[in-house]
Amino acid sequence: MNSSTDRSAFVPTLGATGVGVGGGGGHETHAELLCGWCGVSTRLVARKTGRTGTNRASVLMVSERQIPQYREAMLLFNNVQGDAVEISEPSIFNARSCPRAAVNHESFVPCPTQGPRGAMFSLVHRTKAPVLSAQECEWLIQESERVAAQGEWTKARHGAYPTTDIPLKDMETVLPWFNTKLAEVIYPTLCAQWSAAVPDVSTFRVVDAFIVKYDADSADGQRELKLHRDGSVVSFNIALNPREQYSGGGTYFAGVDRSFVLEQGEMLSHASGILHGGHMITSGVRYVLVSFVILQQYQNFAPRFLQQVRNC
Repeated sequence: MNSSTDRSAFVPTLGATGVGVGGGGGHETHAELLCGWCGVSTRLVARKTGRTGTNRASVLMVSERQIPQYREAMLLFNNVQGDAVEISEPSIFNARSCPRAAVNHESFVPCPTQGPRGAMFSLVHRTKAPVLSAQECEWLIQESERVAAQGEWTKARHGAYPTTDIPLKDMETVLPWFNTKLAEVIYPTLCAQWSAAVPDVSTFRVVDAFIVKYDADSADGQRELKLHRDGSVVSFNIALNPREQYSGGGTYFAGVDRSFVLEQGEMLSHASGILHGGHMITSGVRYVLVSFVILQQYQNFAPRFLQQVRNC
C-alpha cells in the first residue's frame, strides 16, 4: 500500500491468553487471532529474549482501509464535525434542543506514561449524569427487541469474543437518531475525556455500534463476555436499563480488579486496548449500547496506543 494513503491502523482483539511465552532462552510463540468485530485473521508473534521481564511482541497491523467491512461501516456514522451523513431524530425526542456540550465525568485508572502533548491522562471515564434519557433508553430496548423478533439476535459478529447483539446498521429508525446523539452529546463528552490521550480528538470516528443483550433468565442467554481487548482506540458503552433489573454485570477491568456498573443512561468510555470484559450477570436482563471509535486520519496510532496502555 502507498505510504501516503490516508489510513488508520487496526489491531486485532487480543484475548487474555492469546499469546503464550514459554520459559528458558529465546522462545517464540505464534497465535492466530481474530479481529474483534470484523473477523479478519491476523498473526501475532511474541518473543522472549531470555532476560527477565523483557518480553517483546510484534503485531502484524491491518489498515482499516484494507478491510472493506471497516471502511463501509465507518461511513454509516458521522464524524465529530457532524459531516458524512445526514443527522436527524424521531419526533418523540427533542435532541436538537440540547446544547452541544460535554457531560461532566470522573476519571479512573491513570496511565503511567504521558500523552502525545506531554500531559498525563486516565484510561477509564464515567459520566456523572446520563447522556441518554430514560425514555430514549427504553425506546432503544424496544427497538432492539422488535428488530430481533423480525430476525434474530446476532451471535457471531465479533470473532473470538462474540456478543448477543443487534447492530445499529440494521435498525433504520435508530441509526439517524444515534448520529444526532453523537453530534450533540457523545462526541463532545469523548473529546473532553480523551483530549490529553490522543493527537487530535476532532478525528474521532465511530466504526461500529450495537445493542448487546445479557440474559440470565434464558437457558441459552449470554451472561458475560470474557476478558479481551478491542481493536479500536476508544470504546464506550451506555447502560440502557436500570440496575435493579439485573444482578451483577458492569464492565470489568483486570488491571485494577474492578467492575463499573452504570445507572441507566450513563456512559463509560475506556482505552480499547486495556484488558476488560463484561462481568457476569446472575439474574435478570441487561441491555447495553456499545460502540468502537478510531482516529480516522492517524496511521498506526491504534497499535501504538495499545502498546502504551496494554499493561495498565
